[in-house]
Amino acid sequence: MTNVNKKYLEDNLTNSVWKNFIRKTAGIKTKEDFKKVFGKILTPGEQILIEKRLAILFLAERGLSHREIGKILDVSPTTVGFIKNGFSHPKKNSLKKNWKNPLFKKMDVKKSGPKFPTFVGKGRWRFLNSF
Repeated sequence: MTNVNKKYLEDNLTNSVWKNFIRKTAGIKTKEDFKKVFGKILTPGEQILIEKRLAILFLAERGLSHREIGKILDVSPTTVGFIKNGFSHPKKNSLKKNWKNPLFKKMDVKKSGPKFPTFVGKGRWRFLNSF
């Protein structure tokens, strides 16, 4: 994937660039015109990336599952979900462990025993008996 500089453009330059882009793309009527305009601003890899993203949305509208779309387009089901959900990431709070849960309290290491279980030898799984 291409690395992109995170520096933003000034607002007036951004507005001018988008107006120019819209003006140039508004007149596109044929596939050849489309290739002519977008061939100048997108690399072949970026064109494939956009085609796959559009195909994900198209196939999802047809009712195909994430797995089916992934097999057809050679992308992971996670990528399909990511595109289908509008590039939204899972909430970080949902990934946190709830240490107040009684299950996690049982898993706390005994204070009287060793801090970490041994990795080799006879007693390496003995700490599991404390649950």
